[in-house]
Amino acid sequence: MTKENTLVVNPLPSPTWNRLHMNETTVTLPPLDGPCKADWSGAEVTAAPAPATVVSTGMGQEAEAAFASLETDRITAKANTTTARLTLCADGAKNARRVELTAEANSHLTVVMDLQSTADAPCLALETRVELAPGAKVRLVQLSLPGTDCTVVNNIGAHCGAGADWCSCFWAAKPPTPGARPTWTETTAALRQTSATWAPGITPLTLTMTPCKPGAAP
Repeated sequence: MTKENTLVVNPLPSPTWNRLHMNETTVTLPPLDGPCKADWSGAEVTAAPAPATVVSTGMGQEAEAAFASLETDRITAKANTTTARLTLCADGAKNARRVELTAEANSHLTVVMDLQSTADAPCLALETRVELAPGAKVRLVQLSLPGTDCTVVNNIGAHCGAGADWCSCFWAAKPPTPGARPTWTETTAALRQTSATWAPGITPLTLTMTPCKPGAAP
């Protein structure tokens, strides 16, 4: 069990950035206990060695420290095309998960994540780090369907090699009722050379949620 965490989301270099209509905020989370329930399909999840490059994340070192004690799911795409799907479910006991994606040179990797929670889950916290070798292409698509009382923290970081192509899309379901807890998502991408590209996107959706069932990770 980790202690309660207060994280700074979207930290600004200086207060003058507020004039650009940008704001930072803080979010307080309960202890991050995990791993929460996760069902993978389409790709082999292994305990492979961590990527050679240390990939920084959008929420920075405070958030990374909060996730540090959690187990990690690792997927490696070889020189081919791989599509994987993750259904993640946080409950009142297990609420966090870490994922590392590695795309080797000239490989194509698409990962679709469904982020869900049970009615008693206070939060769902996910950290995803992506390492793209030269010429690799990665598409990360996330669909967030949390419970009304669940705060979502989605922390992403990517490191792109020469000629790599990285795209992240996050769809957040509109709160089903007034007063629903917020969703925080932040992404950073380090482009090793200017030939690498990154295309982020965040979109609200109106969806009907089918509650997931609680349970420990397999």
